Amino acid sequence: MRLSYLIVLLIFFNCSSNYSIEKKAQECLFSTFPNKGITLTEYIKKYENLLIEKKVLASSSDESYYLLFKKVMLNDFPKPIIKYSLIDSLNQITSKDFVELNLECNKKIESLTDYNKSITFKINNYLKEVKTKNINPKEATSQLLKIYPKDYFSIPLHKLQLLLLINRYSIN
Repeated sequence: MRLSYLIVLLIFFNCSSNYSIEKKAQECLFSTFPNKGITLTEYIKKYENLLIEKKVLASSSDESYYLLFKKVMLNDFPKPIIKYSLIDSLNQITSKDFVELNLECNKKIESLTDYNKSITFKINNYLKEVKTKNINPKEATSQLLKIYPKDYFSIPLHKLQLLLLINRYSIN
């Protein structure tokens, strides 16, 4: 009986700390925007709705984001033609450049003690490995998709990152 309680407690603590580093990264970035990122969240929703309208994104669910991410990684998605620039909108609501803000938060997050246990750490390490070794793009993509959990897009920051990538594709 005690063993089952211990197992339940361990599961609870593992689940409660799930994505703690990623959530801290989101808090860091969103807090740099006026009104704690409420306007930022509105811009995310606006762009998300445009992608749903254009049938690039099936819905706002984590699963839809993961499937879209997979299509983007495999270069198997229609390039959306959207005149709305998400990055320009974000830069209008902050006094600093969005990319700068993101880099500052990344530095803060990388200094946290639990960072090396996070999914973000695994992703960044793998991307560094891809750069230094001569890994073919198809294999790199396959391995990267294995690192990303399906619920990774439950965090709005990760949705934002994917939306910015798609926005970049649609503008260029």
